[in-house]
Amino acid sequence: SYDNDGFCVCGAYEPATPVDDVYQIGNAGQLYWFAQTVNGGDYDANAKLTKNITITDEAPIVIDNGNTLTVDLNGKTITRADGDNGQSGVWAFRVNNGTLILNDATGTGTLDGGEGLEHSMLWANGANAKIIINSGNYTVGGNPNGNNYNVCVYASNGGQVEIYGGTFENKKPQTGSANLY
Repeated sequence: SYDNDGFCVCGAYEPATPVDDVYQIGNAGQLYWFAQTVNGGDYDANAKLTKNITITDEAPIVIDNGNTLTVDLNGKTITRADGDNGQSGVWAFRVNNGTLILNDATGTGTLDGGEGLEHSMLWANGANAKIIINSGNYTVGGNPNGNNYNVCVYASNGGQVEIYGGTFENKKPQTGSANLY
């Protein structure tokens, strides 16, 4: 059985249900299941948020097999929080090999990177990694320890980011590096 966040004590994630070939995502477990399922196959897939989600698991949602995941925020919010563990290097989504496309059908959807040591939202890491942002709101907070390494979008090792719309707020931006946004 799954808890309210879509996690089972057995280590499994709650499966998301497709409606007209779009997976309906209502909790963090379903979001992890969606990424895991697409990474485990040879196909692209679409998801639509149906509820606000808080990600507290320390691993980010990873895309690493060359597929494309398209997520419609649908006016909902994904918040990246690390609970009380004070973890650094926290990302909500990391693309190593493949493409993440972010849309928001309503214009009010948000990815919130939270506040903490090195909290960020999106990371395109590698020559075959791409993030495409068409709409939505993206924010990260300041670090309570004074470190200013919180970024909305980060590209490294040849990763690509294409921004066609959306709003971005970094409450305490990084300085001194051209690949931090």
